[in-house]
Amino acid sequence: MKSRYILLVLILLIIIIGFIIFYNKSNSNYFLKNNILDNNLSVEEINALNATLNDEYKAEAIYQKVINKFGNVPPFVNIMSAEQKHSSSLIMLYNKYNLTIPENDWYNEVPEYESVQEACKAGVNAEIENAALYDEMMKNITHEDIIQVFNSLKNASLEKHLPAFERCS
Repeated sequence: MKSRYILLVLILLIIIIGFIIFYNKSNSNYFLKNNILDNNLSVEEINALNATLNDEYKAEAIYQKVINKFGNVPPFVNIMSAEQKHSSSLIMLYNKYNLTIPENDWYNEVPEYESVQEACKAGVNAEIENAALYDEMMKNITHEDIIQVFNSLKNASLEKHLPAFERCS
């Protein structure tokens, strides 16, 4: 009789502990931080956010490297500030949809240019590619807030950054 009682208590403890573990995981940010929980975004939308933020991070790293080498030269110093605002706009979407914000690991991966003019030519290409990326990524977006941010950032690249780089190249 005593062994049955002990067995029953152990089974109940296992069930209770299992429930506590499941409850804590499901009510914590574990699923949110790992982008597993349904956040109303499709896989394509999450991939689009990752691709565009990655591209903004890359631009930041390139422009920062130019500033570090040549000083606060136009248009890099102005556009660097704008790129940081672009990243912030995308990060706001990450926060809204409870996505894990990736780190910017680009600084040691981007090229170093021999002159400001060479960097400006690269900036022209980067801004054209950036706008094309937003166009491509928007094909799979259904959330109006993401479309709005993507359009705004694409327009800034084409209407402000690209002409500035064209003038200095």
